[in-house]
Amino acid sequence: MLIVISYKPIKIMNKNLVHSCILLLITFLFAACSREDTNSAPRVEYININDNGTTSDGSSFVKIDSKSFYLNYIKYTIEEAHIVVTGFDQTGGKTVNIATAIRYKSNLYHVTSIGRMAFYGCSNLTSISIPSSVTTIGASAFAGCSSLTSISIPKDVISMEENVFADCSGLTSIIIPDDMKSISDGMLKGCSSLTAVTIPNSVTSIGREAFYGCSGLTSITIPSGVKSIGDYAFENCKTLTTITIPDGISTIGREMFSGCSGLTSINLPNSVITIRDYAFAGCSGLTSFTFPREVTNIGYAAFSHCTGLTTLNLPNSVTAIESGAFAYNTNLSSIIIPSSIKNIHTNAFIECKGLTDVYCYAEQVPNPNTTIFDVASCSSATLHVPAASIDAYKESSAWVNFKNIVALTDSDPKPIDAN
Repeated sequence: MLIVISYKPIKIMNKNLVHSCILLLITFLFAACSREDTNSAPRVEYININDNGTTSDGSSFVKIDSKSFYLNYIKYTIEEAHIVVTGFDQTGGKTVNIATAIRYKSNLYHVTSIGRMAFYGCSNLTSISIPSSVTTIGASAFAGCSSLTSISIPKDVISMEENVFADCSGLTSIIIPDDMKSISDGMLKGCSSLTAVTIPNSVTSIGREAFYGCSGLTSITIPSGVKSIGDYAFENCKTLTTITIPDGISTIGREMFSGCSGLTSINLPNSVITIRDYAFAGCSGLTSFTFPREVTNIGYAAFSHCTGLTTLNLPNSVTAIESGAFAYNTNLSSIIIPSSIKNIHTNAFIECKGLTDVYCYAEQVPNPNTTIFDVASCSSATLHVPAASIDAYKESSAWVNFKNIVALTDSDPKPIDAN
């Protein structure tokens, strides 16, 4: 028996109503998805290493041991719940992109540190991308990366150990994060192509040799919050022309500006009380120097070979001038020594052949049995001393080479007032 069923399609009478319903449904679904995204944790981009050694992004993978492996020629090492970058295979090319996070053996690890000497001596590297997950960078991590031209340090990096970028001779620019507290020892030592550096206001200390040998550096601003600067910090920055040291610094360290032959101006705060050995030795571009009013000690050879200096006025706070402090300043014509002076050590002013006048306000002859001036420095100069002390100076072997010793007068130039 054949049964025929008659079918009559339902006619949709209101198309606008259907369209409205569809739009309402789409809006509802979109809102639901948005709420889900808002309430969920931020997504972490990571590279997944599968059990068979393949990776989610096609990166090359080589296992070293249970804790270490190479991923795109970068060596990663698992340390507790994090991963540290510990090395680099230089056959991997000239650019490096460090992973933010890696899933390995079902565990997700964030890359939080670049280890000691991780990229040391990678002279072919031209570009390095450091992820925002990194918070610490180890000693000499990028030292000797001589082809590296620029680098940006993530804002969450809070610690960098010594010599991180030492001898990166091609580096022309660097961005230091705003929350950095210190410029570590030797951080940019030997970065001879670096022309300018911005030190964040958060920095309170600059380490030993921090900018040593940055021979292309022309200017630098030291924030007011910096309270200590290490020895050799700016030594051999030959093109540095001017610098201001902030108030609160009490010591200009050993060889801090030694060899800065282009330095023409430096401003020291009155908080400085000690200028150490060789601090400004070889600063031949300095034509004048204003001493802080409270300085008490001028170190060994501190201003030796400053051939641009023509006058010297020491404040009435200086008690000691060490050996060779102003030696070989051949254009120095006038020296004012305050009454506060107690000790002037051997050869403090030798080879100052341009001297015409020395004004010494000390009534008691400083170091009477020491050679302070050589014959070449004082044979044509006049020594001005307190009237009551003229005979004592004439009888002193330290000052005997002055052929003309006269009494100080009211019109003679005076030392800087310590107050």
